[in-house]
Amino acid sequence: MSKENSPSIRALNNPTQVGEETITAVIRALAILDLLGQSEGELGITEISQRLSLQKSTVFRLLNTLMVGEYVRQNPATKKYYLGTHLLRLGMTVLNQIELRKVAQPYLRELMAVCNEVIHLGILEQNEVIYIDKIDVDRPLSMVSRIGGKSPWYCTGLGKVLLAFSPPAVLEELLSKTKLVQFTPNTITDPARLVEHLKQIQAQGYAIDDEEHELGIRCVGVPIRDYQGSVIAALSVSGPTLRMTQDKLKQIIPVIINTGNRISKALGYMG
Repeated sequence: MSKENSPSIRALNNPTQVGEETITAVIRALAILDLLGQSEGELGITEISQRLSLQKSTVFRLLNTLMVGEYVRQNPATKKYYLGTHLLRLGMTVLNQIELRKVAQPYLRELMAVCNEVIHLGILEQNEVIYIDKIDVDRPLSMVSRIGGKSPWYCTGLGKVLLAFSPPAVLEELLSKTKLVQFTPNTITDPARLVEHLKQIQAQGYAIDDEEHELGIRCVGVPIRDYQGSVIAALSVSGPTLRMTQDKLKQIIPVIINTGNRISKALGYMG
């Protein structure tokens, strides 16, 4: 990326065009990352200072802060700086999410046509579920949500299936950090009972949110695996209880599981 095409460096050079709801220090840090990314080699404090018109002391503090998060590393021999591996991990996460959505889209649309309810694709981000894709349905009483929206992990179809197939250490950590708020009378707030519930989900291969997060909404979630067999995402079908009856669940659960399996195979899973 050239200097002219770097948003952060342009913002640094034209602060009046950025707006009031920005943090100057963050823009400066982003400009340093962009500059290091454009460089063919390592850069020292003096060169960064000159090219970005920043004080050396400011550059020094920003670099030290970026090193804490492994966004930047320093060569012990030259004392110069280069991009850190954390940026690579973030980049791979973005690529994986883009690839996942691209692969899953036709299957999600096909599933929506069969079930005629809202379809979600979600991942676990820290202690919440993030919707990374959604196929809406034009029907009354449909679930209201948006791409990028968040939901609790312990009382949603997506979240429960993601945790049911996570390593025990991940579940243990989340339980220690999460306050199990009771959204409805059906929300499971007892940790021991929740653990047993997740074991059942793992055994049967799908999760049901039976009005546990929102009264009147029932949801079925199934796992999606990558080529290594790791559960990296989940898909769900959500709708009002008056349509998502027990009889309908019996009909659509095998279809939902099959869709999850087909997406997993499209991602390279051989199981």
